[in-house]
Amino acid sequence: MDYSEQQFLLEVQAISDMNDEMKCEYDFSKAKLGKFYGPDAKFNPPVYLDSEVRRFVEDVAKKKRSDVSTVVNRLLKSDMRRATG
Repeated sequence: MDYSEQQFLLEVQAISDMNDEMKCEYDFSKAKLGKFYGPDAKFNPPVYLDSEVRRFVEDVAKKKRSDVSTVVNRLLKSDMRRATG
């Protein structure tokens, strides 16, 4: 069994264990609607890179003394300019 299969099985077990701890019913009568809502809040979705792409971006970031997010954003913006220009 390789690491990814083993990791997957561990995650499935962890989820299963969480389900065992859940109550049958929860009382939300004192909940406050919109407590965590912010109209100007930004959502940054996680982006998962293929191993080859991740290694490439990490190498570029290291050479440029930058962080991975900055390199990814610059590459994508460059592609956006090419696609629309």
